[in-house]
Amino acid sequence: MITWTIFTDEAARVYGPSTTAGDLLGFLPEILRPEDPRPAKEQIAERYAHGGGWRPFGRDEWKLSAFVLKYPGDPEMKPIAALALPHSKEMVVLYPHQMVAVLRPEGDFDVVRLD
Repeated sequence: MITWTIFTDEAARVYGPSTTAGDLLGFLPEILRPEDPRPAKEQIAERYAHGGGWRPFGRDEWKLSAFVLKYPGDPEMKPIAALALPHSKEMVVLYPHQMVAVLRPEGDFDVVRLD
């Protein structure tokens, strides 16, 4: 079973105090499976195919500092949930507006929208 960390203060600030983990995560627990040794990119490409698959955007334009995500001209986004994938050693971080950053152990990352 995947264990997501929910940042309740930020989730409540953005979506309201009655928001549940299920509301925040939607189908992400079905898309990203801990027993699958593949990287998040491959899991998303396969299991989110109906929603567009793996399509990162804004490469080299996003800034990430202390898990705060920023795109030029947009306000900063704080994380609302995170998941560590044990096999690929990646960190998957969920932000408002269904933005997801996949942080790799090498220090680079991609941002995708999974709505």
